[in-house]
Amino acid sequence: MKILFVGCGNMGSAIAGSMLHSKLFTTDDISVVLPIDSPHRKLVSSELGLKIFEQYPADGTFDAILFAIKPQAMSEVLPIYQNSLLAKSNALSGQKPLIISIAAGKSIRFLQKFFPGFPIVRVMPNINIIAEKGAAAAVANNETTTEQLKLVENIFAKSGFFTWLEDEKLIDVVVATSGSSPAYYFLFTELLAQIAAEEGLPKDIALRLAEESFIGSAFTKEKSSFELAQLRAMVTSEKGTTQAALSEFANDASLYRVMKAAFTAAVKRSQELSE
Repeated sequence: MKILFVGCGNMGSAIAGSMLHSKLFTTDDISVVLPIDSPHRKLVSSELGLKIFEQYPADGTFDAILFAIKPQAMSEVLPIYQNSLLAKSNALSGQKPLIISIAAGKSIRFLQKFFPGFPIVRVMPNINIIAEKGAAAAVANNETTTEQLKLVENIFAKSGFFTWLEDEKLIDVVVATSGSSPAYYFLFTELLAQIAAEEGLPKDIALRLAEESFIGSAFTKEKSSFELAQLRAMVTSEKGTTQAALSEFANDASLYRVMKAAFTAAVKRSQELSE
């Protein structure tokens, strides 16, 4: 299978790296289109060992084109590929490559305007693919074959958790749930370290304690069979320090309200990007 990445920044390179680690793909299977001034060329070429093109290789034939560019760039970039891919399809008696997009907010309907009749899959991954601990959900259009669905599953086989959705509208919810949420956890850890330093801990020790607690909590959940609420209860002694802290979070549902507002804002922005 030949896969062409259009763009290969942080997320794209993480996906490509996980593909290589899966042993289901080799460097001969993956090519990348990057502008000559891209800061990611060294990573893609030297560290991943992938072939780089400065523009779509007209003489190339690919099983899938994976657009790993920012949503704001899609309207500018997709027309460049539209004519080339349509012409290639006509030359190959109507055979069409699979179009894969990881751009938040850009619907299958939006993509079909540029690639009518093409098999299309939208995937919402997250940056934790870097550690092969990502979480991704995908949705496909009716033109996508069973073999192409399997190809997508293979692409994300080593990336972490992967699932299919039947309702594309839920992708916006996935954006807020897993696409953006690593930043939520990072921010919470930053704030915890900041407050600890304000209370007198040396900054480096405060940060290390906060980070290791964040990492350890994730590992504890992964390695145990307990539910989140059970693990929380293990830490929370009656009338103890943890209960005192959690009571503040629960006060007037303040933590829930903040999280709900943040979640809603992420969903709304994803919907706006589709316009």
